[in-house]
Amino acid sequence: PGLIGQGVKRSWFKKDTSIQSISITGGSIILAQRLKIPDDYFFLSSSINYQRYSANNYQFSPIFRAGTANNFFIKEALSRNSVDNPIYPRSGAQFNLSVEATLPYSLINKKDYNEISLKEKYKFVEYHKWRFDASWFTKLAGNLVLNTKVQYGIIGGYNRKYNLEMPFRRFFMGGSGITGFNLDDRELIALRGYEDNTLASYYDPTTGAVSQLGGVAFQKYVTELRYPISLNPQATIYMLAFLEAGNSFFKLKDFDPFNNYRSAGAGVRVFLPMFGLLGVDWGYGFDNAVNRNTRSKGHIHVSIGQQF
Repeated sequence: PGLIGQGVKRSWFKKDTSIQSISITGGSIILAQRLKIPDDYFFLSSSINYQRYSANNYQFSPIFRAGTANNFFIKEALSRNSVDNPIYPRSGAQFNLSVEATLPYSLINKKDYNEISLKEKYKFVEYHKWRFDASWFTKLAGNLVLNTKVQYGIIGGYNRKYNLEMPFRRFFMGGSGITGFNLDDRELIALRGYEDNTLASYYDPTTGAVSQLGGVAFQKYVTELRYPISLNPQATIYMLAFLEAGNSFFKLKDFDPFNNYRSAGAGVRVFLPMFGLLGVDWGYGFDNAVNRNTRSKGHIHVSIGQQF
């Protein structure tokens, strides 16, 4: 590490083609405001964003492994939050709808993307990405609360003539949703009862190879029953039991909201001011994961922070 930190050695490190690396630089300009129509719970944000991806022999992305890619995009997000308590909600709901989009470069520059190199093809990435998240809290009896959630995500393109798959910002589903390499702006989607990122694996039936490609679409459904052990603000503790279902897809044409991996389980959440919200869950997966002949069965998951 000491040698790599020197200026001369650092230059050699970047030019060594046997080393895998990716770096992201960029920035954003964000304008956000609370809306008063239709009520005071709505929030709108708009942003202009730029990201520059520099990859060198990057094996975690089967699509883009070397070169420089630029991502200029705008993002609009509309959200609503009416929950009565951020740690242990008993009523209210959360909604979030967002879209981010680049320019349709392949429709503007008139290049034949079947004849140019991958480096030139992804010099400026193009895509549009949609996310919808909703969560409802219903008090059943006393402090017994039912929480239901739905999530959807889609990444699309502009030009059907060329295969311009977005190599970054894809959906990786499975496990706790906090474990994995997040260097290429991938979104980690939890699905308890399965190993981390196993539902993001792509199995090629012609070669038998399995790669961590990530999906261009996903859905997730959650039903969770919660009951508190302690509602002390300095140490909030509650138990939960859940049913979950979800899936991710590598082609938009394969998107099916009724084709899901299912799981069930139980867990506990502990909120401490100095650590935040910590959780431990045991989930049982009822279905076979990608390229596996047996059920996922039981898994223990550790979570940090409040998941939507």
